[in-house]
Amino acid sequence: MREPAMLRLKVINPNTSQAMSQQMAHSLQRQLARDVHLEVLTAEHGAPSIETAVEEAMAVVALLALIARDREGLLETPPADGYLLACFGDPGLEAARELSPVPVIGIAQAAMHMATLAAPSFAIVTSMTSTLPMSEQLLERYAMRPLCKALLACDVPVLALSEARTPPAALLESCEHARASGAGSIVLGCAAMGPLRDAIASEIGLPVVDPLLAGRDLLLTLMRQPAVARTMQAGEVKPLSGVFAQGLAAL
Repeated sequence: MREPAMLRLKVINPNTSQAMSQQMAHSLQRQLARDVHLEVLTAEHGAPSIETAVEEAMAVVALLALIARDREGLLETPPADGYLLACFGDPGLEAARELSPVPVIGIAQAAMHMATLAAPSFAIVTSMTSTLPMSEQLLERYAMRPLCKALLACDVPVLALSEARTPPAALLESCEHARASGAGSIVLGCAAMGPLRDAIASEIGLPVVDPLLAGRDLLLTLMRQPAVARTMQAGEVKPLSGVFAQGLAAL
């Protein structure tokens, strides 16, 4: 009997924190199918965490450069069969889908859909107040606004969340407010919150969605069903100039 072909799933951490990339790899390896090879790529340009619109804009260029280099075979491993954008702002999602011939999933979109399978409504608890407009825009873009009972920020910085071993009091307080809003489930609005999911769920008593795991599992479903995988290939490439003159892969 022939062994199934190995699926290559590449996770793109669009911030520059190697520690966060290692944490993501550890979390995502849990209950991973034997036929999946998982690799986490870290942005080479930008900020160590993404909490503002400027940082998000820089992250888009950095993650597109990684995808371009991967598609052109410039990385150490073969190109991916699917990409997971591991930032809750889903930076550059549509652009990444234009650039990639294989499925691309953003963890925010995946987490919202997963939450609606667990309960009729959900609330999002994210990191900093500065990220709320980004999440609000995503709710509108994904037509999820009517299903979201509350959008809350705990105002614990992303890097602090990534180092936390137990849920900070401010995060639990925001989750309590989310439950009080009438939401049936809670979406953790930051990739760094994932390792805290089980402790939060035990304390709050609602389904809690880890966006990284939701993104991984929905992406794998698309990777195994290429007939339904969404691709949005870009049209003719125009001549580029300045820092883009040699193409994204050269960045």
